[in-house]
Amino acid sequence: MALAKLLPCCLPHEWRRCVKCVEYLISEAILVVPYQPTHLDDLPLADLSVFRLPLGVSQVLVDTVFVLSTTNQENPQMWEQAAKCYVQTLKELLSDKCAPFELCQLFCHTCQVLSVLPEQAMEQVFVLTLELLQLLGQKFVGASECRLMARGIQGLSGSPYHKTLQEKLQGLSSQMQ
Repeated sequence: MALAKLLPCCLPHEWRRCVKCVEYLISEAILVVPYQPTHLDDLPLADLSVFRLPLGVSQVLVDTVFVLSTTNQENPQMWEQAAKCYVQTLKELLSDKCAPFELCQLFCHTCQVLSVLPEQAMEQVFVLTLELLQLLGQKFVGASECRLMARGIQGLSGSPYHKTLQEKLQGLSSQMQ
């Protein structure tokens, strides 16, 4: 709740400092993020603790955006700034070593954020979802990852970007076959 009060007032460099504080709190286990993988039928056979920091930070930001959306913030500049900072934060979380599971989860998080953003703030986050799909296209993505992302896209049924993301995912699915 505190981040929902603080982050909309932050400049990008202040936002980064806040996120660094959240990263520190998560890494030191001072802040425990009850992270649950999104839209999964089964968990990958992997040590999920390696994803704790990036997915924990992402989950905190998703939760913060949801709180902001429920407080009915009508300020378009605030939403555009929040979307810009959100996108920058997620780009900083991405690395060349991102596993498909991690990318899929970040993709689902961006879909959740898109589902509550006002239309004027959606474009930047939409471009990020396309970049995540492109990154996934460069890695091996199986049928389970494609189902996972399709479920994330389903949450956008009222969004102007729903159809485009479905088509891109279908293209990715056919590319993998």
